[in-house]
Amino acid sequence: MAPAQPDNMKITLSDGTGWDEYVVRHPGSFFYHLYGWGRAIEEVFGFKKLYLEAQDGAVIRGVLPLVLVETILGRKLVSIPIGVYAGAIADDEPTAGALIKRAIALSQEHGCDYLELRNMARAGDDLPSKELYVTFIKPLPVRAEECLERIPRKARAEIRHAIDKGLTYETGLRYLEECYRIYAINQRYLGSPVVSKKWFVKLAEVFKDTTDILVVKAGGRCIAAVLTFFCKDTVLPFYGGVLPGCERYSPSNFMYLKLQEYGVAKGCKYFDFGRSRKGAGSYHFKMHQGFEPIQLYYQYYLNKAKAIPDISPSNKGFDAAKNVWRHLPLPLTNALGPAIFKYVMP
Repeated sequence: MAPAQPDNMKITLSDGTGWDEYVVRHPGSFFYHLYGWGRAIEEVFGFKKLYLEAQDGAVIRGVLPLVLVETILGRKLVSIPIGVYAGAIADDEPTAGALIKRAIALSQEHGCDYLELRNMARAGDDLPSKELYVTFIKPLPVRAEECLERIPRKARAEIRHAIDKGLTYETGLRYLEECYRIYAINQRYLGSPVVSKKWFVKLAEVFKDTTDILVVKAGGRCIAAVLTFFCKDTVLPFYGGVLPGCERYSPSNFMYLKLQEYGVAKGCKYFDFGRSRKGAGSYHFKMHQGFEPIQLYYQYYLNKAKAIPDISPSNKGFDAAKNVWRHLPLPLTNALGPAIFKYVMP
């Protein structure tokens, strides 16, 4: 049974005032809690943000970012679309419980199929959870040269191979177009619809002071790239890709080493390698780099839905579509991908 809501607490929709200040100082918050994430989703995809805050007078005591995702396939309320984890954060458990209770009520009021809360830790036992995903976070060393020493032996050998091949790297948002191009090619190769370039541009605009791009070059040509956020002493690589056929250079190993070193140089203390499905290729790659999995708990309130949704590459029902997608021309997948992405938004 959830703890009772404090008598003097009220739950309201936020206008953003004071939101980020609360998020930044809360020890359990993540980058995806920031108000700009919902604003970017609203502006690019047209979905409505319903950001809840708990107020004690004029003081914020807790927040829960929610987005109403509405398509021809139905409605869902998510905290938070595309983001990895952004559940309720509050000064205390009763306030967090009050935010979740109000989120459930909102999902009912809007006729949603379900409410999805993407939690790092389980928020009570009342809501069923899907435990398909894990994340990978580890501390960074004090000195950049120690990053290579902390990588397992086999991965270190691959990085040295990349260095011997003459790989170099550069950083800067001027590489946004190149980063998106590589990411789009990589998504087609994986059989997944790509998000629109507008989303990349909007993220770089909204989070311009905390976003950067690192590219890897071979002979002056960009062969890998990653768009990364820097928040609360943490490096968060988010959109990364390698051009198919360039694996012989070991660019991924090299890229993520250089990103860790770059983070250390910027004063970061943690490297958040992000979400992966258990057993997926990215899961094994991150383990190969010396990271250990941390279980994520995506919890659901089922309003109209009869079961927890299964919209992920693990669903075998998507296998035929993925195979067809891989063989379509790149201009076509780039044109169709953003329209399809709205329906299978991760």
